[in-house]
Amino acid sequence: MKMFSKNKYRGTIAIIANAMIALLFFACSNNEENIKPIIGAIRWDAWHGGEGSIYLAVQKALSEKDFHYRVPFFGEIVSDDSVTIDGSSQQVMDEEIELAAATGLDYWAFVTYEDDSPMSIAIDNYLKSRSRNKINFCLIAETGRWTNPQYLERCLRLIKEPGYQLVDSGRPLLYIFLSGEEQIKKAFGGNAGLRAKIDSFRIQVKAAGLKDPYIVIMDFDAQKQKISCDSLGCQAISCYAFSKGRSNASYRQLCEDAEWYWNECKNTGKQVIPIVMSGWDRRPRIIYPMPWETWQKPGENLDKYYETATPSELASHLRSAISWMKTNNASCKTQCAIIYAWNEIDEGGWLLPTIQGGCERLDSLERVLVKREND
Repeated sequence: MKMFSKNKYRGTIAIIANAMIALLFFACSNNEENIKPIIGAIRWDAWHGGEGSIYLAVQKALSEKDFHYRVPFFGEIVSDDSVTIDGSSQQVMDEEIELAAATGLDYWAFVTYEDDSPMSIAIDNYLKSRSRNKINFCLIAETGRWTNPQYLERCLRLIKEPGYQLVDSGRPLLYIFLSGEEQIKKAFGGNAGLRAKIDSFRIQVKAAGLKDPYIVIMDFDAQKQKISCDSLGCQAISCYAFSKGRSNASYRQLCEDAEWYWNECKNTGKQVIPIVMSGWDRRPRIIYPMPWETWQKPGENLDKYYETATPSELASHLRSAISWMKTNNASCKTQCAIIYAWNEIDEGGWLLPTIQGGCERLDSLERVLVKREND
């Protein structure tokens, strides 16, 4: 029988061990570069057709010829002062999924409504799609709806669905949009009452066999968000949309405003999910105020807007967010960001293709997220 030399065997082990150490060192030293960011986009699905008051209001807001460049690929420009925008079909959702997935988006964050709301048509179509596994999803749950037990039951059902976005080693990602101090006081008696609702919801999620939800507070003031995040027992802070309300400002200025906000959030000491702004131009809603925006008077502050982003400017802003997350990893451990928005068309924040612009925005983001091109 041939015997192995012990010294030779030890030498072989040493060579293998040294090689493994070198590989491990190389992997660790390059870990930051290899981390893939998690990039999502907000969905507010008012483009559902029919006779709903929300749909009719936002469709009317885009009827002006000056805003027809925003009409999405599933809409129709009827005349100089008329459009129809109905994205309620399964086919439209299937196409949107393919487009978002090809761009490299990881998830959509759906603003979540009750089961019987037409605002739920899009997420229901997403869940029915054969292609849904190509992009994950999560929820944005407004606190104004947390008094409704059926609403919370719906949120719990959705969180248990396959494809729900996870962060921080498997925790379900949940955004909570705060409804304002007065409303919270009226509905829950203050933050303590809302905290009890959130804690109860956490218990139900964990009882379903899932990990403790990673809950992100959405508001507009970093210092107030820190207080809310602490008092409500949440994990991070973010924003639905951010601007400083400047007049006739450039998109570059909007990016600078958003990046200023990221640092304001970081300086609170809380974990941050940065907001990436694809635009902010509410002029359609200023000309035709929304029924629920009772504070908006027709034509008032019509100069408060930022210029429309070019595709390359939008891509550059996303690159900045990814770079910021890497640089500030201690404040952004999830390496997760959220874009305003996939389809907030009438407010000026959109990614989805338009009749006039085609897929140029998504193509530009694809070069950042899939092809990893630099400026």
